[in-house]
Amino acid sequence: MTKTCSKSFHGILLCCTIALSSNAMAETEAFTRAVKVFKKGYADCTEAQRIRSQDINQASEKFASYLELKEKSAKIDPRILTTNLHNISREIEFCQKAEQDILRSKAFPIMESALESCKTSKSQLAKSDYFKATSAYRKYEELYQQAITITPSIVKVSSVKLKVNRCDKLKSKIDTADAQLKKATTSFEAEHKAVTRLLATCNAEKKLISGNNVSKIDTRKAKSILKSSKLAIKKITKQRNQPTQRKLFSSHRTNQQVANKITSINKCHALLTAAISTLEINSRKNEAVRKQLAIEKLEKEKLSAERRKLALEKQRLALEKQQEAEQLERKKSETEAAALAEKNRILELNAQAQQRADNKAALKKEKKLAADEARKKKKAQLKKNRQSKDWSTNLGNENTENSKRSTNKNSGWQGLTK
Repeated sequence: MTKTCSKSFHGILLCCTIALSSNAMAETEAFTRAVKVFKKGYADCTEAQRIRSQDINQASEKFASYLELKEKSAKIDPRILTTNLHNISREIEFCQKAEQDILRSKAFPIMESALESCKTSKSQLAKSDYFKATSAYRKYEELYQQAITITPSIVKVSSVKLKVNRCDKLKSKIDTADAQLKKATTSFEAEHKAVTRLLATCNAEKKLISGNNVSKIDTRKAKSILKSSKLAIKKITKQRNQPTQRKLFSSHRTNQQVANKITSINKCHALLTAAISTLEINSRKNEAVRKQLAIEKLEKEKLSAERRKLALEKQRLALEKQQEAEQLERKKSETEAAALAEKNRILELNAQAQQRADNKAALKKEKKLAADEARKKKKAQLKKNRQSKDWSTNLGNENTENSKRSTNKNSGWQGLTK
């Protein structure tokens, strides 16, 4: 300052003014306390700069302490940030550079990881594994952004700058690969949706036919679904095996999921096929048993029918026998009745004959009595006739007529009797 002030009057005046103002500042109690606080913070700053390569976290804590104490000193006396006393301005400048060094030390590992991802991306791109190449480059961009967020000055490091330039040149190739990746991803997602649905359907059918009392309808449905599922998987597998750019993204996570689910579906198909086969075998066995039981039932029914037929025949024969016996009994009764009637008729005829005989005898007796009576009368008449001849003659004629009438009368009675 002495050399500067000696050049001219105005210079001398300026230097004196600065010296006077500096002295006045130095004499302020607040400024003195601010310097003390700042110096304490500066100690943390130098410590942070010293240990930054050994322990970046502790260095960051020390530098944060410096910033806090610097802010505190400025609140005590704001002039502390502009003074040249006590080398404070140079110390502030030193700490500003130290801050950048600490930030670069903090950002450098992240940038190294970013550049390593870039290197991996380039390597995978050379191997035509576009998925890994794209994923690695996205990782590079993410880490690169983190590093420059900490401090943009990290890219000013010569070794970093050179590598970043190389990675920027790689970006156009990665963008091309990314476009292909998006196309492949769309295809993978469509396949993943399809195989997810097929796997869920297969598992559902497998669970359904693994239960009890599975019907033939359920079995036929499972068989139809299995057939459709196999055709769909065959189509998807054929499409995946075609020589397209999708193979460049074979390591894609969705593609791997599709491959795993196709494996699971094939296993499910095998289990479902076995389950359906078992059900069909059991169904055939059950059908055979059912038919056998039906045959046995038919035989039993046939035997039962034969037995019923025999029983009915036996019953019919017994009924016929009973009817025959009843008929014989009726004939016997009728015969006995006819015999009895004949006997009664004979008795009646005999009685009638006896009656006729009795009547004949009575008639004969009556005739005899009449003849006797006639003889008696004749004798009486003859006796009278002796008294008179004429009278006798008339009387004789009358008696003859009476006798004829009596004979005719007896003949009529006998006819009635017969």
